[in-house]
Amino acid sequence: MARTSDQITEQEIQAFNEFCQQHAVVTEGEIGEQNGKHISEYIVDTWKQDISPATLAVALEKLGDRLVFKSAIQVELEQVVSKLNDQERRVAYNWFKRQRLVSDGDQGSENVTNIIGWLQRNNHPITDQTLNLALSNIVNSGKRPLHWKPAPCRMQKKNSSDSVKLQGHQYIRSVRKRSRPIPSWPLRLIESASRNAA
Repeated sequence: MARTSDQITEQEIQAFNEFCQQHAVVTEGEIGEQNGKHISEYIVDTWKQDISPATLAVALEKLGDRLVFKSAIQVELEQVVSKLNDQERRVAYNWFKRQRLVSDGDQGSENVTNIIGWLQRNNHPITDQTLNLALSNIVNSGKRPLHWKPAPCRMQKKNSSDSVKLQGHQYIRSVRKRSRPIPSWPLRLIESASRNAA
């Protein structure tokens, strides 16, 4: 059956969006544009058919190696975030900005799904207090990993010169000079036991 319209219809766009959502095909950004171009060129230009669930299924089979799909964590993130209202999204966004948690890429997606997902599974509202609670519970349980940004290294200039030293470094060095070495109790116990046995 040939195309029924010269232009892509709203019904075809809806079928495309639903199909891509169901099959985790990326539709956003440049990658999404490329995926859409590959699919429409195959169905509309080459095959000269309407875009429908049936023609999309064939296109997916034929073009699978040229299409880019969402990672499992991206799919999970979309599911978790879709349950948030605008106020909850704003609270979560502002809370994550203040944290040392990675907030981009798959690691950032995993952090968001772990924390927001914990609150949703435990029927907690999204507030600063409950986000802190979720963070604390996830860190203490160790069941789901969190990804952290490296801790910032505090640097300060020494007098007016360009040399830089770690803040507090002088204090640590002076404490080391004055303190005695910490005794290694397990080794002393082994040593005294071997003397007594001899």
